[in-house]
Amino acid sequence: MGCLGIHLPLPLTEEGANNWPCPRCVLCKGCSTQRPEKFPEECSVKLFCKRCVLLRKKGNFCPVCDKVYEDNNWNCRMIECDKCSSWLHDSCESLSDEDYQLLGELPRSIPYTCSVCQRMSADSSRTVKWRIAVEENRNKRIQSIMDQLKSQQMLKTLLTNLETAPNGT
Repeated sequence: MGCLGIHLPLPLTEEGANNWPCPRCVLCKGCSTQRPEKFPEECSVKLFCKRCVLLRKKGNFCPVCDKVYEDNNWNCRMIECDKCSSWLHDSCESLSDEDYQLLGELPRSIPYTCSVCQRMSADSSRTVKWRIAVEENRNKRIQSIMDQLKSQQMLKTLLTNLETAPNGT
């Protein structure tokens, strides 16, 4: 049995016939608004407010978390899947700050495939090309930093001593 609260319950949903959420417990899945009067009548499950329904119809939502976004929201870090054309939050794709930056530097010839498309792919166990390219790019950057450090005379001696030191000291 779900929440009955102190308010009259909303109609039963098809998904959870035993759940009776009160208007205080109903949240829009797209923006977390807590104002049930904003929920569209035609939405029987009442998961999204009117604004979010319109944004979803435009395709402005992350397919992983269902959160919506405005066209002009440049503060949100997202990446477009080259296969399904959906935009996903970097955090929903478990991308580190560095991976997000490295992805932006990859050539267009290396397509980005989101986790949703990857799971639906017949060859879902194969590592996607963009992950390999990001890892190669990261290794090149690390090697470049190491080369720069080695070129510094003061650090050269330190690194040489570290390389020749016995393990554990």
